[in-house]
Amino acid sequence: MQKSSYSGKLIANNFDFGKFWNNNIIGEATFNARIAGTGFQSSKVAATLDGNISSIVLNNYVYKNIKLDGEVARKLFSGNFSIDEPNLKLDFDGSVDFRNKLPIFDFTANIERAYLTKLKVFKRDSSALLSAKIALNMQGLKFDELDGTINLEDLKYVESGTDFTINNIAYSSSKLGIQRLIKLNSEVDAELKGDFRLVNIESLANSLMARYLPQIVYNKKNAFTDRQQVSFTVNVKNANDVLSVFVPGLNIADQTKVSGEVNSALGKVIVNTACRYVTYKDYHFNNIFFEAHNDGEGLYLTLNIETIEAGDSLTLRYNSISANTQRDKATLDVKVLNTDSSSSRIEIYTQEDFLNDKSIVLRILPSTIKIENQNWTVDEGNSIKFDSTGILISHLALASSNQLLQINGKISKKPEDILNVDVGQFNLGVFNQLLSIYDVSAGGIANGTVKLSSLLTKPVAETDLKIKNLSYFGDTLGDATVLIKYINNDSKINFDCFVENRGKREVVLMVITK
Repeated sequence: MQKSSYSGKLIANNFDFGKFWNNNIIGEATFNARIAGTGFQSSKVAATLDGNISSIVLNNYVYKNIKLDGEVARKLFSGNFSIDEPNLKLDFDGSVDFRNKLPIFDFTANIERAYLTKLKVFKRDSSALLSAKIALNMQGLKFDELDGTINLEDLKYVESGTDFTINNIAYSSSKLGIQRLIKLNSEVDAELKGDFRLVNIESLANSLMARYLPQIVYNKKNAFTDRQQVSFTVNVKNANDVLSVFVPGLNIADQTKVSGEVNSALGKVIVNTACRYVTYKDYHFNNIFFEAHNDGEGLYLTLNIETIEAGDSLTLRYNSISANTQRDKATLDVKVLNTDSSSSRIEIYTQEDFLNDKSIVLRILPSTIKIENQNWTVDEGNSIKFDSTGILISHLALASSNQLLQINGKISKKPEDILNVDVGQFNLGVFNQLLSIYDVSAGGIANGTVKLSSLLTKPVAETDLKIKNLSYFGDTLGDATVLIKYINNDSKINFDCFVENRGKREVVLMVITK
């Protein structure tokens, strides 16, 4: 018999289509359908199907209550089906073709409801609900293989009582030789063009950083020989409705723009970003500009923020962070300039040396630190060393007149490594500009020590501080002694605070917890 044919009813109970078609996306199915066709081998079958699928496993989820009317021929399905179950209501019309190396999808679908977390699409709150109309004409499964278009209309997403609606999302991916073009048009417009593979983006970033920080970044895992080049533009038109669901409290200004180019062969990096504002809860960042570029010697980064506002009480003006790397060293400068008449102004200049043992030594160079009209200097012998065992801090001392704040010691996982903070004649009022965020105002002159250990595992803290003329919102309470002992291993904290005023000693707070 050269060719077999059949017609009638086809009933299956947990038939494994994954093994039959050698495909790990589809699994077992139970169905009852009318069938007519020819061939039994997966490479030769050609049949029409009309019936009900009680259950079928796709991407590790069991879909139920499916009505099917279509044709199956050599790993090709063409026709329509509908699903109506508690987690998904969907109408599909089109084809899915697995006959070639790359699958081809050509269909329209109307999703009336899809509980994405329950369907194991992603991990979010179980209330995550999507509805949309989809038109897809695409080849490939993996992101770097995709060639074609995806259009979504009337998309609505609801999660935990918050929702957003997007009228249209258009995605296209095409290739011409080695060049690839990806476009996205919606609340965010984006374009990527060049010879690139998104799956290698992390390796590409490591390779570029290894060019400028070889002692720190480079190792065999970061060796990257695949040459890639990509130019990109991103224009944020209206992303805040989406952010309100996925990142509550974050808002990004319309018309935020990001553009740039990366070329691994040339070690070329160019990034430019302009944004009118970004807010997160009570923090506001206004007029933000970021730039990154390189020359033959180094990589240069600059971030400028015109104002940073924290609540209604703290505003920092003319803020900038700039850095450059040149293989075995770098500089990092942080500035909060405010205005010439401001009571606070900060210009901190640092130098980083990258040593052959993969450690980094940071030094704070002569800088301008003015806080609440007090000028502070930094001990020129300071150093902060980062290595695999922790962070070693030496001679990190800030002084203003007779005030001193000095840090020495090591931050690590070991309990025997102690970080010592010594405080001498320190005016607590210097913190009030920052504490105003929390509606706190304090004063007094502090002397004493703070000892910290095991900061990278289970912190242990011990303080012995004396505060002369402790005040709170301008009211002088007296001379205070603050004793704190915190041991993480025992989940225990002892907190003693007492004030002596006019020779009378009063316990203000004593806490012992376990």
